[in-house]
Amino acid sequence: MMRNRTSAGAAVHHSRDAATQVWAAQPSEPSDSDPPADGKAPVAPNQAPEGEIRGTVSTEDWMNLPRAALLPRAIFIVAAASLGACSSSSKQAAPSASGGSTADGAIPADVAALVDVLSPPESANPLDSGTPKPSSDSAAARAQDSATARNTSPICSDLPITGDLTSSALPAPPAAGADVSFRTDWSGMPRGGGYNRTQIMNPCRMQPDGTQTAHGMPAVRVEVRPGDDPLALGANSERAEVLIMQDASGPIYESAASGTQYYATSYYFPATWDGTFLRGNSNSWSYVMQFHGTGSGLPGGLSAGRHTASGPQIYQLQGVGQTYDLSNGGIALGQWTDFIFGYTWAATATGHITVFRRDEGQAKFTQVLDVPNVVTMPSASETYYWKQGLYRGGDVAGRADVFWFGPTARAASFAAVEMAAFATSNGT
Repeated sequence: MMRNRTSAGAAVHHSRDAATQVWAAQPSEPSDSDPPADGKAPVAPNQAPEGEIRGTVSTEDWMNLPRAALLPRAIFIVAAASLGACSSSSKQAAPSASGGSTADGAIPADVAALVDVLSPPESANPLDSGTPKPSSDSAAARAQDSATARNTSPICSDLPITGDLTSSALPAPPAAGADVSFRTDWSGMPRGGGYNRTQIMNPCRMQPDGTQTAHGMPAVRVEVRPGDDPLALGANSERAEVLIMQDASGPIYESAASGTQYYATSYYFPATWDGTFLRGNSNSWSYVMQFHGTGSGLPGGLSAGRHTASGPQIYQLQGVGQTYDLSNGGIALGQWTDFIFGYTWAATATGHITVFRRDEGQAKFTQVLDVPNVVTMPSASETYYWKQGLYRGGDVAGRADVFWFGPTARAASFAAVEMAAFATSNGT
């Protein structure tokens, strides 16, 4: 198990350039890892409560809010109450949540283009021919949603863009046992589950709501609405994400020294899910997991959406300049699906990617991807971290997306990560 540290510096957030289909630096954004002039930790204005979110906000959180943020939220609370609408650290600073850092705090050089990784041309996208169908039809999925009383309808309010809402560093989760370097704790840490940072418009966008996975583990509800740009990129992209695994020693970053690591998580997409990753549309993508570089690197991620106007909902794995088909890529609407990702980290063609899948009701995992002798990190000079939630292009025709994901874990072995995330030991 390897942990890397990067020094605090200026942020480089990445946005999609619709004209060139590349990733471009946004040098105007401040870094959440740069302390303010008064030396105090940065305050996250997105931590004020909204009427739809269950739970309370501590006095400390309210006292830490900037005065400019308190007034509009106070007005909102009074108005909502009158209508009856309110319901009930790391050792070193982490890098900017969407970007990297440099030793002298300068903005890194222009980001090298990763052309057509997010929207590969038809010839480079084998998934669009012979795509597997989802294993549950819409009627069955809707019945499952109704039976479990999941709220699949949007519940959060539209909010104005007020600046970069990346949170300050959050507490690490409890230790999870031998060989397990990270495991979320959404029951005990509802603000971020144990991740180092959040990028959300407000807590309503990502909240544990009592939903459990197929294994009885606590899950978190994700909602993204049109215009949800918590980084204030202005790039017609939207998101609600948590990022950077960590333990008591600090944030966890991947490099070649990480060797082989396993990552496990679960997803539940309701019958109403209509994620889009449309071919030929440079502003259409839908990621539910990303590996992100502390600089310009983008090792890839898991997408979930349809690729044509009437196509099925499918999973797809993006790699370094590659798009990977899963042998069973159909999204099982209305069912939980468990994933285990195995990564051997390498900046040369000595890396390895494996993906294992298990649908609700199945005991054992099935391998759905095996890619040996592959580059898994764009550069040996930077490190990489995990992001989870939803990151989508802004061409969504006014759509709000809602789904759930379960516990997430990182471990040095398949058996350890399976037990940590799912409390099972069935293997493949």
